[in-house]
Amino acid sequence: MSDEELKKIVEETIGNNDPYWNEPVLNIVKKIIEMPENTETSISKLVNGEYNDKAMFDINKTVTKIFEKLVIMLNGKRVRIILDKSKHAGQIIGLPYNISFVIKHMVLPDENKIDIELIKD
Repeated sequence: MSDEELKKIVEETIGNNDPYWNEPVLNIVKKIIEMPENTETSISKLVNGEYNDKAMFDINKTVTKIFEKLVIMLNGKRVRIILDKSKHAGQIIGLPYNISFVIKHMVLPDENKIDIELIKD
């Protein structure tokens, strides 16, 4: 996926072309895509404390939304990247952008070999 394609997805998710939001979100999404599977990190670690709490909530929410629908090609396979926070399930541990997640790769079937197509929103 090219940077331009990824930038378009970020802009569509955010709903505007405000570089104040687009740039940090795009940079975080690119960092996560480049990280190897099973890497543990958090949104706050990826931005190095550059933003206030309100911005961090918005960035965390937007990055999460993007990865809910993003499918990339990785090593010739269609992959959805999962930000797995199951390690913290049922715990009350703090602000969402500080909660660590493990990057998981879910390989999807080849589009040309799908027997059933899901209804899209």
